[in-house]
Amino acid sequence: MVKVKSLKALRYNPHRVDIEKVMAPPYDIISGEERKKLYITSVCNIVRIDYGEEELGDSKINNKYTRARKLLEKWIEEGIFIQESMPCFYYYTQEYTFRGSIKKLSGFIGLLKIEEFGENVFPHEETLSQPKKDRLELMRHTRSNISPIYTVYQDGERRIERLAEKEDGRPLYEFYEDFSGVRIKHTLWKLCSEEALRKISDVMIDKKIFIADGHHRYETALAYRMERKREGDVGETPYDYVLTFFANMKQEGITIIPAHRLLKSMVREDFIERASEYFEIEEVTNKEGLIRKIDSSKSKVIGFFSGDRAYLLKLRNSSIMDELIKDKPKVWKNLNVVVLHSLIIEKILGIDKKKAEKFVSYEIDIDKTFKAVNAGKAKAAFFLKPLALEEIRDVAFAGGKMPGKATYFFPKLLTGLMLYKMD
Repeated sequence: MVKVKSLKALRYNPHRVDIEKVMAPPYDIISGEERKKLYITSVCNIVRIDYGEEELGDSKINNKYTRARKLLEKWIEEGIFIQESMPCFYYYTQEYTFRGSIKKLSGFIGLLKIEEFGENVFPHEETLSQPKKDRLELMRHTRSNISPIYTVYQDGERRIERLAEKEDGRPLYEFYEDFSGVRIKHTLWKLCSEEALRKISDVMIDKKIFIADGHHRYETALAYRMERKREGDVGETPYDYVLTFFANMKQEGITIIPAHRLLKSMVREDFIERASEYFEIEEVTNKEGLIRKIDSSKSKVIGFFSGDRAYLLKLRNSSIMDELIKDKPKVWKNLNVVVLHSLIIEKILGIDKKKAEKFVSYEIDIDKTFKAVNAGKAKAAFFLKPLALEEIRDVAFAGGKMPGKATYFFPKLLTGLMLYKMD
């Protein structure tokens, strides 16, 4: 069973800071230039703790992690951060317009009891070792969760949403953010009544959940818990829980954007000829037509663009993937992103997983993807259709893991809404 509980959140004091200026996107989508802008935006921006800059002369005793710890302690002491006096859940919404449709992502934030994957909590993506090292070092120093992981559950009755909608009270925070050209309204409420605390825990107890965003942070929390247990902590401790956002998949507010692939080199001249053995191939006259055909296709198709040529690729038969991959669930093998990585990138182009880290990059913006190829920054690009939320759920619950960057959940949860201080 999934165990969730409320928390006494550590959060920014709205009387001391301008809330919208101290928030930041998740650390793993912040570029170096964007981090500098966030530093300038506010001396109290959360990025200074969550994703601090390295400095000349950094050492084991003075580095971005030690500075994060000192800064967190300083802001608590100065009242920049305040600790809630009573445990609460928090209801969080993001209202936005995406490609002409008005949407609202909603969910609640609380604590999730950590457990190994495979029974109640499921991943859907592979992880990399370096980000986990970074997050673990930050957790060791701050003894805190700086941002929530993003999970998805299913409740057709939408009981938690209906509960939150009838709760009284003004929001804690309400502000706007411009992210990737999209205007987003963020609103956060407390859910502290006895009924809310009891009902939310009861609704979630029989649920299975999968991680949408935050795989590295969840695995980091698992590793940190093991460290603390080895140090002698017994029984249930604060380290047994991780700060988590829970979104009901029975809503229209979850948008999934495909991450298109850019190949920096190693595109074979005979690629189309070799690919025709496995795919039905249609040449497309221009890039606009390619995207239109991908969007309108009811089949699972992959777009290929190399600057002067554009093609639509459709797998001839799903048995091709059955022959190529023997030990994975069928729902996993049928995913476009798996066809792209396993059949096209690895088999046809001969780029193994290790080389892919060097030669394959990712871009969610369609125009930027085309421009990268036209400017010579990439040799070619592959375009994907967005995955359905149900596909991701089915793969996760079947024990499959997609290649990294298979999904881009939008909008992103802000870092800085609250922290979970474990000590």
